[in-house]
Amino acid sequence: MNVPNHEEIRFLKEYVLLPLVLTAFDRDAKRITAAVKTPGPYADTIQRAIDAITFDLAQLRKYFRANGIRVFDTEKTTDGIRTKYVYKRRQSEFILLTNLIRVEAELLMRRYLGENVTKYMRADLPGHLADFDAEGTLH
Repeated sequence: MNVPNHEEIRFLKEYVLLPLVLTAFDRDAKRITAAVKTPGPYADTIQRAIDAITFDLAQLRKYFRANGIRVFDTEKTTDGIRTKYVYKRRQSEFILLTNLIRVEAELLMRRYLGENVTKYMRADLPGHLADFDAEGTLH
């Protein structure tokens, strides 16, 4: 089939969001280091999150190569971020709206900092519509 499955759509979304989270962590680490007397624990925690995101991005790229997925254009628009990609020789695109980006990026930040993000799940949604599964994985 030439349509990404649920998991691959999540991968595409994370592929767009994770670089934004990396940028935010980098910015925040610099600000925290300059603002507090004992920045070590904070900087170390953020660095572990940065390392995990970097690893996960590499894994996503590897998965994309192995499965015929290529993101070839990401553009910021007034509405959010438009991403064009090829999935098994078929070109498509999606838009992440600005409000969604803010919420999802914050949840990813919390997850990578080690917080249990399942408390942010909506219990009234069926599993396939929930933002996170029981392990805290973003959908």
